[in-house]
Amino acid sequence: MAGPLAPGAVEVKIIGMEELRADLRDVSKRVATNAIRSAIRQAGKLVIDSAKARVPVRRGKLRKGITQRVSTKRGVVRTKVGFLRKAYYGMFVELGHAVVSHGKVVGSVSARPFLRPALAENEGLISDVFAGFVRGQIAKRRAKGQG
Repeated sequence: MAGPLAPGAVEVKIIGMEELRADLRDVSKRVATNAIRSAIRQAGKLVIDSAKARVPVRRGKLRKGITQRVSTKRGVVRTKVGFLRKAYYGMFVELGHAVVSHGKVVGSVSARPFLRPALAENEGLISDVFAGFVRGQIAKRRAKGQG
């Protein structure tokens, strides 16, 4: 990825899935972490693809700037879907903004949400894709004898 995400990124937490947790306990920590990272990336891709289809386009810079960052800290894997710094203005498109001239508000630009609706559209699918991908990765690793 070209750089860190700009402010305004969207974060989704998946909590629960006890059966999946049991499957993850049956494999090594490395295999489990890699499976989760891959699955989170796939689930995030659902939101990215939907957001890219919805985003208003002039030159395509904002569409190209929609991405995700997957991180692992203290055993917790996270993904944030948002904009690269070069597309920082995505948050102004998403949320709207005031127009200021010489220190005075002279108007406003309406919000044209695309990231939040993309998340809402895929909310039900995210956990299914995540769980299915993790199970597939675990089965693949077990077949290779890496579990």
